Amino acid sequence: MTTEQTRAYNWYVKDHKTAKWIASELKRTEKTIGNWIKKFGWKTQRDARVNSTNAQKERINEILGEYADQTLHCIKQRKDIKKKLDKAIESKNEKLIKKYRDQIGGLNTEMRSIDDGASKWRKQLTELDKDNKVSLATYLEVMDDLFENLREFDEKLYRDTIDFQSKHLQTVSLKFG
Repeated sequence: MTTEQTRAYNWYVKDHKTAKWIASELKRTEKTIGNWIKKFGWKTQRDARVNSTNAQKERINEILGEYADQTLHCIKQRKDIKKKLDKAIESKNEKLIKKYRDQIGGLNTEMRSIDDGASKWRKQLTELDKDNKVSLATYLEVMDDLFENLREFDEKLYRDTIDFQSKHLQTVSLKFG
């Protein structure tokens, strides 16, 4: 790929820019960029990255973060209302006591709902990890194929990376063990 194509690749695949935007930046036609996208399989790569396990985990973790924020907000509200309830109890104001107890009950219900939603997302995250776990045998097969292709592409580069290859496979094997 040319330098221009590499820039287009990065914008399209990694930064999710449109062919129209890339064409404008590179002073090329949209048709040319579209041809590159087809020729080099960039759309498939972009889709795979968007739907990768890590991308899905990232999105689920964002959702879980929102649930955590909502829970903290409810806890703060409940504390504030509890203080008001204590004052209402001290002053024996039955109307306010009922009002504050009802509000606390509503917040407790909301927090159970939030917790239920978060629990379902945590379960999905666990399932995602379980469903997308790669075996060491499969990983080693892919790496052997990659290293063999590197040898065919550039024997010197292959030899220069033998220490890296060995260290990488050792590190990965320990992770799987």
